[in-house]
Amino acid sequence: MKAVGIAIVLGGYLLVSSSEATIIYPQLKEYRPLFQNDEQRAEFAFSQGKKLDANRQFEAGLFFYREACNAISNYKDCQHEIDVSETLLRSQKKLETDPENVSLLNRLALSYKNKGHIQDFLTRVQQSYRIRPTAFSARALAVAYFDAEQVEKGLTLAEEAVQLDSDDFAAKEVPAALLVGRGQIRRGKRMLHRFTERQIQENREWYNVACSYAALGEEDKALHYLREATLNNTVYRFRARTDRSFDPIRTSRAFRLLVYPEEN
Repeated sequence: MKAVGIAIVLGGYLLVSSSEATIIYPQLKEYRPLFQNDEQRAEFAFSQGKKLDANRQFEAGLFFYREACNAISNYKDCQHEIDVSETLLRSQKKLETDPENVSLLNRLALSYKNKGHIQDFLTRVQQSYRIRPTAFSARALAVAYFDAEQVEKGLTLAEEAVQLDSDDFAAKEVPAALLVGRGQIRRGKRMLHRFTERQIQENREWYNVACSYAALGEEDKALHYLREATLNNTVYRFRARTDRSFDPIRTSRAFRLLVYPEEN
């Protein structure tokens, strides 16, 4: 059932107009009976939240994400969308009275990135970096320069991120992976070898290093890091099945034993 159709049936709703669609913002007690089951209600509410996010109408979007979760617990990871929306809105509000708060700017930047608004993300990161550079802002700008094929500027900022926070694992891992992906194998390899297992604290970090070593064709190291990543989170086993980074070692028996244990 389309939002426009519901708006015709019921009156007294706040209409949120966008270039893509007209969204209704109803009272819950009248809104819910319009759908045959909770699956329909969750699907409609979640899709409206996404459309509103795309148009930067985050508060209205938050309403619909909550409605999706009310219909079906954590429907399509709606709780994550709720958390990001709440952080974004809270950061925006606080910045009205504290516009040069670097922590708030970085938090808002990350929220924009999670919502898919990359230009807003970069704008806030640049603003934060100008006020006071942090490992987060330097690393984010480093990736942006890599994406723009300005590798040397990216590396300079990546090194600055490490200097700002020597324990920032991502500041070291991200440029190494990007170098490897751009064919600068030796430089990327040198950066990878600077890592120590003590610095790796999250499964995501183990997985990223595994990808980089796999791209280098270093099977033993790739499998070591991938094995560590999958110990507490099997999602990385499924991700590795389609991740092109592992193509150089995909035919390896050891790789298949790790990633496809059900076949053995």
